Amino acid sequence: MVVLPQYPKAIVRDDLVVIVYEDGKTYVWGSEGTPEKAMHVAEMMDVEMKLLAYIQETADTFLSGIFDSVTSIADDKVIAALMDDVLCNWVRNRVERV
Repeated sequence: MVVLPQYPKAIVRDDLVVIVYEDGKTYVWGSEGTPEKAMHVAEMMDVEMKLLAYIQETADTFLSGIFDSVTSIADDKVIAALMDDVLCNWVRNRVERV
């Protein structure tokens, strides 16, 4: 099972959706008109932001390992370009399957 990070998180203050970062800083995302609408938006945003943070952290760790293991074979710029092509094609193929 995936354990999502605790931050960033979206909370509700009256009808405002507020993003809270790990360092305690906050950002008012916007007003939704009613507390109920704000809660709905905050719940969706909360999951999306945590998923994005999880994917970024996991991908960074995994891709750094691949990058480090092949740097002795080719120039960093060549490897970066190849990885960019591979990742773009992988994402494109995954989206087409959905």
